[in-house]
Amino acid sequence: MALPQSSPSLSLADARERAGPVIDDAQDRDRPNPFAAEALDFSLNRQYYAGDPSRPPLRIGVMMNDSRGELFMRKALEDVRDCDFAGVVCVIRNCTPEQAPRAPRPALQHAAAMLLDRERRRLLLYNSYLRWLDKRYRKAPDPRSVVDCSDLLEGASRVDVLPQRTRFIDRFPAAAIEELRSLRLDVVLRFGFRILHGEALSIARYGVWSFHHGDSERYRGGPALLWELMEGSELSGAVLQRLEETLDAGPILSRVNLASSPRPSVSANRYDVYWTAQHMLIQKLWELQRYGPEHLERRTIRPERYLGKHAVYRAPDNTQVARWLAPTFARSAARKLSGRGKIMHWRIGLRRLAQPLYEAPTSADRVSWIASPRGHFWADPFPLHDGAEEWLFFEDFDYRAKRGVIACGKIREGALHEVRTVLEARYHLSYPHVFRHAGEIWMIPESSEARSVQLFRARRFPDEWVLERSLLDLRAVDPTPFEFQGRWWMFVSPTVVQSQAPITLLFTAPEPWGPWRLHRDSPVCTDVRWARCAGAVICDGGRLLRPSQNCAKSYGCSICFNEVTVLSETQYIERHGPELVAQAFGMDGVHTYNRGEHWEAVDARAYAPKEQVL
Repeated sequence: MALPQSSPSLSLADARERAGPVIDDAQDRDRPNPFAAEALDFSLNRQYYAGDPSRPPLRIGVMMNDSRGELFMRKALEDVRDCDFAGVVCVIRNCTPEQAPRAPRPALQHAAAMLLDRERRRLLLYNSYLRWLDKRYRKAPDPRSVVDCSDLLEGASRVDVLPQRTRFIDRFPAAAIEELRSLRLDVVLRFGFRILHGEALSIARYGVWSFHHGDSERYRGGPALLWELMEGSELSGAVLQRLEETLDAGPILSRVNLASSPRPSVSANRYDVYWTAQHMLIQKLWELQRYGPEHLERRTIRPERYLGKHAVYRAPDNTQVARWLAPTFARSAARKLSGRGKIMHWRIGLRRLAQPLYEAPTSADRVSWIASPRGHFWADPFPLHDGAEEWLFFEDFDYRAKRGVIACGKIREGALHEVRTVLEARYHLSYPHVFRHAGEIWMIPESSEARSVQLFRARRFPDEWVLERSLLDLRAVDPTPFEFQGRWWMFVSPTVVQSQAPITLLFTAPEPWGPWRLHRDSPVCTDVRWARCAGAVICDGGRLLRPSQNCAKSYGCSICFNEVTVLSETQYIERHGPELVAQAFGMDGVHTYNRGEHWEAVDARAYAPKEQVL
């Protein structure tokens, strides 16, 4: 069956050109792009640029210390500029006089002053760490680098405020409060000032919003996202919060949890968290304008009791830094020695379908592990029954080319036969989600390097496929479509930073070729422990199970089977279910599970000698 009202089928060579570039606005082409130095992708933000034209646009105020701001703030302001439902109408400028910088001292005087200053002696190792070790892992663009934002604030009125200051707290004078309330602001973004108390928190209809980088329920104080590394936390995150009088007690509008950086670098940890979290602002403004404040309130989270080991964290002293770095270096050296001559290698396993693994995840016996050709690994298995044969589609990764293609083979007695490549492109392909619909066989593989989610149709099954269309202009991994109650649904995990996928979006459409619309409860998960899909949605006895990867400790360390308890066009709820751990197979990781007519398929990873694999 030909795709209804489809554009002509595209060749594989045209696929990348069909997908949009990372930044494709005409106005962006004519000015320097501060984000081009690294493989960041903001296509997630652009999902939230079109508001509801029947509703009034949002009036935004921005608190700034001056016309400069950190780079992640600039990106947030660019999103407000580029969307069609909000605009910055007021800049609230902090007029607190700046302290004059100290004149530089001669080297000997500087060293003597440092030795005589107790606080500087206390921080000697920490400052040395920042200067010599942490800088090795810094990536561009630095989200905290200071840049000019004046071009994004042109045309906005300016209200100068000299706050009443008491230690760490700023309060606005009555005259400033009256002037700001007259502007009828909907939301104020706190990109300046210190801790706010008093009537400054009520100058906007929907409050003052502020980012908190770090888990506010476990880490209060600073430096941001350092103590997660020092205390060995698997997770590092950020929240967007509406401020209240009590510090860190305001409702959380949005939250994201990522895997903490494997490197002993606060800069690397901040890079991932700041850039992954910055989309939350435009997302929540979009929800507010499109669905109203009731929807926003329904999805807010009230902070729980504080669980931190210290009431307020501060920069670590010499002893704390030494106790952190010494065992960190020892573990790193031990891993390098034990892993010398080895490589982490993925394998596919097949198991006769009996009691499924998602019901008894500890009974991972009778799995037949399939050896891939030398120089390749096989992963992401998806079974499909066709006639009398059961086929297995999977990723065939070439170590030398560092690129995956889609291959398939016939399953017979726990082995693969007649293996052949069926789909390849100039970019990496994996996760070949194959399914039947309307008398045709379709595939939506992972094509994140093409910066789009793509739909292929089998012109001749199993080894001739044509690209029908790009479904989403979004860099995302592991797209997982399924049909339920007469509609189509699809989970995808966008990757702002290539190494992290802690967010799951849900889209819905009348047919698998679209048009796809973002579900109003999207994102449905913002935690790296459950976000990224790990196989097709399982429909079993009226239950819907969404397999997901736990990527907190490492990429694909286990699979969780989440039960979808509510799914409609207006609401989505799931709860976490049983977990399939790699140790059940005697492996180090597992990240895909699927079942066919007669077989279950999984993949798992373990260290293997290089001479046996490459």
